[in-house]
Amino acid sequence: MRISIKRRIRASVASSKWKSTTKWTVVEKNVPVAGNNVAGEHSAEQDVADHVTNEHVAEEHVQVDGHTQDKNTTLEIHRPQRPPQKLCENCERLQLSSPRTVLDEAETEVSIDLGHLDPTEKYGPIDRGEALVLQMEKTSCPFCHLVLMARHDYFIDYATPLKWTKESGFHFTQDSDRLVYLQTPGQSQPSFSAHELGRKIPPRVDTRLIRDWLLRCEGLHGQDSASPCVPRRVVLQSPDAPLGLKCLRFIHVERQCLVPATEVDGGRCPRYVTLSYLWGDVKQMVLLKKESLQTFSRDGVLATTQWPQTIADAMTLVAKIGERYLWVDSLCIIQDDEEDMANNIMKMDLIYQGGVLNIVSGVGNDSNAGLPGLRPGSRSVVQLIEQVLPNVFMTHVSCLYKLLTESRYMNRGWTFQEFILSPRNVIFLDGCVYFLCGKRVWSEDTLYDMYADVPHNNIGISGSVQRFTSNPSQAWATFSAFLFRYTGRELSFQGDYLNAMTGILHRFCDDADTGHLSGLPLRYFDLGLLHWSHDGPRERLEQFPSWSWTGWYRCWTVTPRPQHEEEWLRKNTYIVWYVKDSPEPARDTFVEEQHRGLEDGKEKAALYAQREPPLPPCVQPGEYKPAAYPTRQTILLPPPSTPILQFWAQTIVLSLEPRDDCTRSKNFTAFHHHHCQHCGSVRLDSDLDVQQMDKNKVNAVILSSAILQDMDIYWSRPKPDGPSYYVLVVEWVGDDQTVAERKGVGSVHQACVAGAGAGAVVWREIALR
Repeated sequence: MRISIKRRIRASVASSKWKSTTKWTVVEKNVPVAGNNVAGEHSAEQDVADHVTNEHVAEEHVQVDGHTQDKNTTLEIHRPQRPPQKLCENCERLQLSSPRTVLDEAETEVSIDLGHLDPTEKYGPIDRGEALVLQMEKTSCPFCHLVLMARHDYFIDYATPLKWTKESGFHFTQDSDRLVYLQTPGQSQPSFSAHELGRKIPPRVDTRLIRDWLLRCEGLHGQDSASPCVPRRVVLQSPDAPLGLKCLRFIHVERQCLVPATEVDGGRCPRYVTLSYLWGDVKQMVLLKKESLQTFSRDGVLATTQWPQTIADAMTLVAKIGERYLWVDSLCIIQDDEEDMANNIMKMDLIYQGGVLNIVSGVGNDSNAGLPGLRPGSRSVVQLIEQVLPNVFMTHVSCLYKLLTESRYMNRGWTFQEFILSPRNVIFLDGCVYFLCGKRVWSEDTLYDMYADVPHNNIGISGSVQRFTSNPSQAWATFSAFLFRYTGRELSFQGDYLNAMTGILHRFCDDADTGHLSGLPLRYFDLGLLHWSHDGPRERLEQFPSWSWTGWYRCWTVTPRPQHEEEWLRKNTYIVWYVKDSPEPARDTFVEEQHRGLEDGKEKAALYAQREPPLPPCVQPGEYKPAAYPTRQTILLPPPSTPILQFWAQTIVLSLEPRDDCTRSKNFTAFHHHHCQHCGSVRLDSDLDVQQMDKNKVNAVILSSAILQDMDIYWSRPKPDGPSYYVLVVEWVGDDQTVAERKGVGSVHQACVAGAGAGAVVWREIALR
């Protein structure tokens, strides 16, 4: 992490671990309490001239020269006093005093060679933080110094790539971090683009800037009802809307009490703000209970209660930006009322999609972390500032992705859907606040909000920070990406594994005109069954079925992504699925019920029910006899604890051997059981299965034709010459071999299946739990 490296720099400066030829000093100073004006007043550039040295603020208590420095104290590391330095020969060619429009409009690659700063020849292998201090001592070029500090976490060698483009200004190719200008009073320089300008971050967050961001987004992006920035209308339950929210409460920040949505704004759902945060292990967490509902509904009572700091800060922020109502899960859901809990948990998509703004506390480990910068002394700002030319200052800004993914917030399960479903998020991180809507990312240290029509990449390059946008042509790819990001997260209670994803499932199924079973969208059911762990161990969750991703915990779940999934499903699948989830006989859920009652003209919704041809693998049309290939269920089962799939399918027996070309212990080469012919690859789901399964007799269910690019990336080595089938590895439970559990997934070559010999491929009924 960037902060941790700076902490090591301070420790290296104060210690005698290594000898430096130049004296460095660590100076303690009080953090001034001052706000910033709204973006339109351009006050962010004021008093920058007082910060020509690099300023670093302690993240926690730090020992320096035997004294403990508090979090609310600024520590400045000063370079030795010397006259203003000139740019080196390399950096002079960058023409830092002029806009980059003098360069060619095509993308220009700028490479700054820092090899002359390599300290390893003189000092040998040393700590990266120590190396950075030595590098900074060796250079007199202020721009090189800024590059060194900005890139210290990413050094592979001493030639740091820096790129300038018309669309992004100066930025690093690896992570979208950028170097920008701070305009100072009296500075005479041409006007730069939006990508090249930044603000100085004050110790206190200016809530007027947050209010300005919200109003700008509403004015610029809120005119079109289809805009991803527009909140969805929250529907309260009524005779005309039986699926709406039965009861929705808010914190009234002016009256300091709880109020039901039906009692404000003429019975319509009012304009409100939501909060997304970490509960953590706070011992005295205040929760809404049945017995406290009446008390919390009295005016003024919330003002006399000691709330966790994050909730208290959120109430303050809502009032400061001119809003009135706040929704917080711990206070707006009755925690000991099962009906109220179910009503709200199952409708999280309505709640977070309906808010005008979602406050994100992206710091700390629990609900006492607060919103940094909202209160005096509650945050420490780390901002690198260099005077690269007389009266010309530059700083380093990081993209949202880089900073947010370093927080524990991005590792927790419940926060995933809260963040993604909200049309607008204001994100409080250590040292900077970001505003993320469906179209733009604005921040305290950039001026993109002043150039709202300018596209930019201030969010970063990774899919970890994603937004929910309705795009029918990319529906399955979107869900698959969300599933991958969610399944690697942590939950305090494993039973919440499906609940914490329910909001996204509802939104996705609503857009795709489908439903879901145990987390698998019915419209893409055959694709959803083909999930596997991208890496790391998988833990079995017995309260969910083995055939669904919900049955496997703590893994990055991957699914196939065909380019045209609707067409692929229609042409490459053949199984008729039934589900047993009640005392009633198994029912045909995925064909008849799923598409019954849909509006005329929805051709895509009917594609799954019109698969062609619905023939078993390796069966030619002229050879097909319906009596030989029944599809209706015959196995009688007792009421199950989890939904059981009943279906008929082709099966084949394989043997497995560990793959020599793969370090992952769960990957195996598959051989045909009868004549030991190599026929594909298999990945088992858990390490326990790797240890206990009989690898000489593995049952595989042939599901569908495979997508070759998936085989090439994940399993088959070498790539098969012809087409393959996806297979599901199962293990029978009990001696009657009727009920099975999933154990893995893989692919087998179609040619091997076709040439397996008489009796090798068996059509049989399976109950998969």
